[in-house]
This record gives sequence, structure tokens and C-alpha cells, in this order.
Amino acid sequence: ENYNKHDVEAAKKLVAESGYNNEPITFLTTQDYPFMYSAAVVITQELEEIGLNGDMQVVDWATVLAAQSPEISAALNSLSTASDEADQKAAFAALQEAYFDYAPIIKLGDAASISLTRSSIGGFATLVGPILYNVYRTE
Repeated sequence: ENYNKHDVEAAKKLVAESGYNNEPITFLTTQDYPFMYSAAVVITQELEEIGLNGDMQVVDWATVLAAQSPEISAALNSLSTASDEADQKAAFAALQEAYFDYAPIIKLGDAASISLTRSSIGGFATLVGPILYNVYRTE
């Protein structure tokens, strides 16, 4: 019953009650992935609409990756170099804790795409979009 109400006045009231002191809320985004940029624009506008100080910084994707917190990078490194299951579990727990403390990503929804091929094409695969290397004609 409280989902997706878009009650600006109620949100403004909660901001006022929170003791918020106009600290910037920074969104590091990139135009390299348009869906990320578009989401950051909308979120920043909505934050400003309720009285929060949205600070959208647009950089390239490499800069976004380089700006990850050191704890996340260290945990990812530990996870990729873990030699046994116990070390993997410990590294994953550290990654999860760092991730939730830092909140580098907030899921806004789901997206889907459709890729088509035909029976005379082999080696076709998808990940985020079509993968066209190693594609060949079977006939």
C-alpha cells in the first residue's frame, strides 16, 4: 500500500524531520551506458524536488569502476584468489558487508531484450546484448 505513491509533500516532511543539513548526495554515473545516465538524471531531479541536494557527476565507465570503495575492490580480489571453499565464503561475506555499507548500486527495476537468430547461424550467444564474435553460417 505504500509502494510508488510519489507523495512529494510526505517526502519533504520526512526530510525536514530527519535533520538533513543539505549534504550532497552524489551519483557517479556515465553516459557510456544510457540506462545508468537516464536513471541518475531522474533520481537527482526527484531528490531535489523533495529538498535533498542531488549531485550528479558524469564520468566515463573506467572512472566509475576506479571510484569503487577500497573495501569492495579488496573483497573482490580476495574472492577471485581464494584457494578453498572456506576462504571463498569469508571473502564473499566481506564483499557482501562492504557492498551493503557502501551501497554502490541500488536496483531500480528489471529490463529485458529480445535477440533473434535463425537455424542456419551457429555460435550465437547473448549476455547484455548479442555477442557476435564466433558466429558462423551452418549451411
